[in-house]
Amino acid sequence: MDEQTLNRLNADRLQSRQVDELIGLARGLIADGSINHAEVEFLEKWLVTNLSVSQQPLIATLYNRVGTILADGVADLEECDDLFAALSAFTAGDATLGEAAKSTSLPLCQPAPPIIFDGKTFCFTGTFSFGQRKHCEEAV
Repeated sequence: MDEQTLNRLNADRLQSRQVDELIGLARGLIADGSINHAEVEFLEKWLVTNLSVSQQPLIATLYNRVGTILADGVADLEECDDLFAALSAFTAGDATLGEAAKSTSLPLCQPAPPIIFDGKTFCFTGTFSFGQRKHCEEAV
């Protein structure tokens, strides 16, 4: 079997591993309380490497965000602070010693994507901050 066939057969496992690796990488990048230009470039290299074998919207979203930051060749303080905030939200922020890992929020909705309702099907699963599942279904 060639590499492309193996990637297709193991896609779910590979993508899950990529997200786990990205969470660990993000935790390392924010560990010192800030993000700098070199770290943004390092994240870009990781994203480029993994974008080619991933269908994860998260990786594509972060890749686009980092690309925008580096478009002018400089990751300024405001851009680094914004990326730090996004990675902090993604990794559930700072943990205290002995605390179990917190759930994360994915930076897929900042900015909010357009949502088209006509002709679309929505699947509701998990816990919602909006309300119970039936309330979410009614709202849609």
